Amino acid sequence: MKKTALYEKLLSLGGKFVEFGGFYMPVQFQSGILNEHKAVRNEAGIFDVSHMGEFVLEGENAEKDLNYLFTNDFAEMPEYKVKYTLMCNENGGADDDLLVYKVNEKKFYIVVNASNIDKDRELIKNRIKFGSVLTDLSDKISMIAVQGPLAEKLTGEFFKELPKGFYTFVFSKFQGAEILISRTGYTGEDGFEIYAENKVINNILDVFLCRSTRYRSAYSERIMNHISVAALKDSLRRSKRPLTVEINGELLDFNRKDIEINLPFPEKKNIKIDLPFPKKNDADKDKKPRDLIDMNLVILKPNGQKEYKKAYGKIVCEKPPFYLKPFVINAELFNAELAGLGARDTLRLESAMPLYGHEMNETTLASELGLDAYIKMYKDDFVGKSALLNTPPKYRRAGLKITGKGIAREHCAVFNGEELIGEVTSGTMSPTLGYPVAMARIKIDAETDDLTVDVRGKRLSAEIVKMPFYKRS
Repeated sequence: MKKTALYEKLLSLGGKFVEFGGFYMPVQFQSGILNEHKAVRNEAGIFDVSHMGEFVLEGENAEKDLNYLFTNDFAEMPEYKVKYTLMCNENGGADDDLLVYKVNEKKFYIVVNASNIDKDRELIKNRIKFGSVLTDLSDKISMIAVQGPLAEKLTGEFFKELPKGFYTFVFSKFQGAEILISRTGYTGEDGFEIYAENKVINNILDVFLCRSTRYRSAYSERIMNHISVAALKDSLRRSKRPLTVEINGELLDFNRKDIEINLPFPEKKNIKIDLPFPKKNDADKDKKPRDLIDMNLVILKPNGQKEYKKAYGKIVCEKPPFYLKPFVINAELFNAELAGLGARDTLRLESAMPLYGHEMNETTLASELGLDAYIKMYKDDFVGKSALLNTPPKYRRAGLKITGKGIAREHCAVFNGEELIGEVTSGTMSPTLGYPVAMARIKIDAETDDLTVDVRGKRLSAEIVKMPFYKRS
């Protein structure tokens, strides 16, 4: 079982892990699935989606290969655009659903589901007709998704340029490493995906959690031990106020160089600081080294009186990472929750987004998924086209509102009267709507005027409703 580059960090932050798609992935965090779900709907949620697979397809005829491999149309696709598509087999079944990113006419990125990385890589390589080269980057690339109404404001705090349109992307830099930021999402909310090398993804997550109301306190000690002098100087310049140091209950010992102090953070955590104090008779007292900053010391004496001293000093730590530069001082905080697979599933289900292994698999005809907008039958050819032309769909994907008392889950049988017409593929209690919803695979010509769902031998009444169940305003 694989672990993402964020596994250790997320485990230390209270993540509860399960096996998913060949990876150990967090299903929820301390706040719980319901609060994570609501955070995404109301403010922002932060997901580790590093389990997803990333390929790059390159070559003079990369566009032609894509049009043969997948169901969507990639001819004349604009650069820095993203398209959703299906990958069919020769029988018209859905081998996977995926995203394609166009860098230029000769280079495309492909994002696939975690459980299908190995399968998709081999299928694509074997089906390439026009000489393109596929490279699997999955083990080198990690991804964080920031989703919710405040996702743009939060992400914009750290990256100057963001993709402006839905299903577009841009390249940016972080710690000197190239990153890719896209605007797609799997929750029904606005949001961004940040693709980066494994070596920097933990630091990217750090800067987001520095702005989280919940996780800032958990990070404060680590943050304050890693603030660079440049970060302090820049933050002081921006805030136009001196750095105040309180040494609680002690007289200041001018002979000590390392002392415990408190920076003006809400958490009041201690860090080490090196303070070479100017002496009264020191002729060079005004000649301050470049790497030291001015400080105002507030000394609280045992009798309660305060004594004010001026000094200069520097943070003591080895190679402080510059990435925390003014992100943590005088910063606006957000109700940005870490969110796991549990919330991701309830969010995508409310938005009626299909999930591979539930709404689709290798034997499910692509034409039975309600995704015809992404199947371009006018193309000359693509893998599975002939089968789709010659095999009429027998089932359809339908949205159900459960009106009886109970929750319909995957594989629950769906009846109209006494006729078995299909089964549930995904179901949950909708935290946003307040009632149970489900997606089901039902016969395309079935009557639906007397619907029930069998849940452990009990028939729950249901009705067909329009999808998506939830749509942001």
